[in-house]
This record gives sequence, structure tokens and C-alpha cells, in this order.
Amino acid sequence: GLICDASESIVPRVLVIDENTQISTLMGRSLRAYERMDVRIVDSGIEAVSLLPSFHPHVVVVDLEITDMNAGDVCTFIRKHERLRNTKILGLTTITALGPSNHVYLDVVIKKPFLMHELVQNVLELIPDATPC
Repeated sequence: GLICDASESIVPRVLVIDENTQISTLMGRSLRAYERMDVRIVDSGIEAVSLLPSFHPHVVVVDLEITDMNAGDVCTFIRKHERLRNTKILGLTTITALGPSNHVYLDVVIKKPFLMHELVQNVLELIPDATPC
């Protein structure tokens, strides 16, 4: 295990974008409880876009119904940004029929209401294995 020590210090970074602070706080708490993670929570797309390049998250959890900015634009920003090429996007939605324009950039879509462990499981599956050995 000595060779792996350095890489084991990689903490997965997750950004949650959701206007409902009750839900986002719960999501953050659930994710952190499950595994050591650096979870940031923002309640607007504009805030997300300004934080994304510096925070450089492995996974972004985005509520597709954010109102200050089109969630599709946030996803487009992530996909087109040089530093965020490997960032995975998980979309949360109540809309059963997602328009193709919306989910073109999404890696996973979870329908609301969802169970917290379902969300955590999906996020964990999107995080690249941090240990190369």
C-alpha cells in the first residue's frame, strides 16, 4: 500500500446546483456522510459558472429547473470548458419527458422525488477511481 499513499489523498469534488436549500443541504450532508468528499453547494447557475473552473469538480449535480439561468446553458458551459472536459453531470428533474436539448450533455438523469441513497449511489458511480493502482 505504500505506493498508493499519495493518490489516496485525492478527495472527490462535487458541486451541487439547486435553489431549494433544504434539499441541497440534505444532498451535501448525505454525500459527505457516505464518503470523504469536498461538496460545494450553490443556489444559482450564475454562481455555479463562476465557481466551476476554479473548483474543478469531478461531478456536478444540477437541478434542471433552476430559474436564474437555463440549466442547459450551465451544462454547455461545463462541456465546452477546457478544464472541465472530464466533469460528469447528473441532472435532477420532475419533468418526465426531457427535451433532447436538455439531456444531451447529461451523464445521468434522476427523476424527483428521489431517495438520497439513490443520488449518492449515482454520484459515486460517476466519480473516477482516484487510486490508479
